[in-house]
Amino acid sequence: MPILPWNRKKFKQLVEKSNGKVVVLVHLFFPADNEVEAAEYKKRIETLASRAKAPVVVLEEWNKKRKTKKRVNTQFIYSTSKGYPTPLLGWGAIHSLFRRAGVKTVLIGGAYSFRTTTRAIPVEVAKHEAQMPRRPVGGCGFACVAETYKQMIAAGHPKVRLLSAMVFPDRPKYER
Repeated sequence: MPILPWNRKKFKQLVEKSNGKVVVLVHLFFPADNEVEAAEYKKRIETLASRAKAPVVVLEEWNKKRKTKKRVNTQFIYSTSKGYPTPLLGWGAIHSLFRRAGVKTVLIGGAYSFRTTTRAIPVEVAKHEAQMPRRPVGGCGFACVAETYKQMIAAGHPKVRLLSAMVFPDRPKYER
């Protein structure tokens, strides 16, 4: 469901109230190998969504939106394609919404966190990582949280941070 004109105004008010912060949660409730860790992560996500002072934008697969909406309290949920974080409306719609609302800080969480394969890093990802002031050890790419992080930085949002306790399965480590 796109953010409709009457929701844009509310979104902007919430962004202003939170001093320009927004939380972006990506593909929240994917299956996991370690059920204990997954249960802790899910509890942290649900607590964050219910207590967040900043607006929470959820990027969720179109076929899981209804289930996610029942578990996470947000008015702002975008459909993505299956297995990819790219909103069906495109990244441009998200970036435009954030710019118009005055977003200064994007805080990101969700699943899956970072590359889980040993495949070589594509040239465009390697170039992007080389330009990051702080970047996750092990790099970005091949995972939904990492791709969202990359897209937010590439779009020029002033501050982009990972909520390390809200990233699953691996919490990121940073290098300068």
